[in-house]
Amino acid sequence: MNYMLMGAKLRKARKRMRMTIEQAAERVDMSASMIGNVERGSRVPSVETIVRLCKLYHVSADVILDV
Repeated sequence: MNYMLMGAKLRKARKRMRMTIEQAAERVDMSASMIGNVERGSRVPSVETIVRLCKLYHVSADVILDV
């Protein structure tokens, strides 16, 4: 799994929703630093985190996970 690519896809989805990291973090009850780390690929997100972000960004998990 390429976590940097997954993070880039999540960042692109967030930006498409015109959301800041802080806004996204507030909506999914996570820290902004956690979302930033996931987007940079420096932190491996849990399945729950991926699902929460995909729901928020209205994107399918298979697109993010490149399945």
